[in-house]
Amino acid sequence: MMSRLTILLCIFIGLSHNTLADALVDQKMLLSILDQEVSRLQTIAANPILVNAVIEQNNENLNLPEIQQRDVIWRGSDAQTPLKSTMLSNPSSQYLKQFITHQGRL
Repeated sequence: MMSRLTILLCIFIGLSHNTLADALVDQKMLLSILDQEVSRLQTIAANPILVNAVIEQNNENLNLPEIQQRDVIWRGSDAQTPLKSTMLSNPSSQYLKQFITHQGRL
């Protein structure tokens, strides 16, 4: 994550024709925004509904080929397949849909 932050800051500074002081202020503002977003996402990820979904998924003990097969099925199908309909109707999906509806984004 820090490498992406470094890249973003370099691009931001490189494209800016501000003075060094302005660039430093802009960096601080960008870091502040990123800190807020990280904190917000950490709060979302700590939600018991999502934590329980991760625990349940981990308890399935799927190996990599099984996970890859699910991914192929997911990407190659519409919402009517059993895999997608089950996943899209589970509590974690419902929570995230509701969150996006009220927040406009994750």
